[in-house]
Amino acid sequence: MRWSRRPDSASPPCTSCFDRICLGCPSCPTIGQDDGVLVDEQLDPRARFVAHTRQTPWDDFHTVYFAAEALWHDLTAPFDLLRSGVEIEETRPWHADGVIWPAVRVTYPDTFAVPSKQQMLYFDG
Repeated sequence: MRWSRRPDSASPPCTSCFDRICLGCPSCPTIGQDDGVLVDEQLDPRARFVAHTRQTPWDDFHTVYFAAEALWHDLTAPFDLLRSGVEIEETRPWHADGVIWPAVRVTYPDTFAVPSKQQMLYFDG
């Protein structure tokens, strides 16, 4: 899959099937073919994940959107931690193989599109 970006877009690149193109737009991402044929469009992408369970089958759009959201979150996390509304709480460090990993619990506000609203982050000390 190749990625193309609209001028008004602020979303990350995404990957899935090699014959598809994902057009990034936070409010209306689309998946199309190389020849311009629209494959899928979602005006409210997060709504596709409401009531999902581990047994819910995923289509190309689910895969593309989730991968893009996770990648974007991973790339921007250091900056997001400084934003208003993000709560950070230092917790007990993780001990593994004689190494101490400092840890923080992060709670993101509802305005953040993240895979999980509450996350534990560990830092190489």
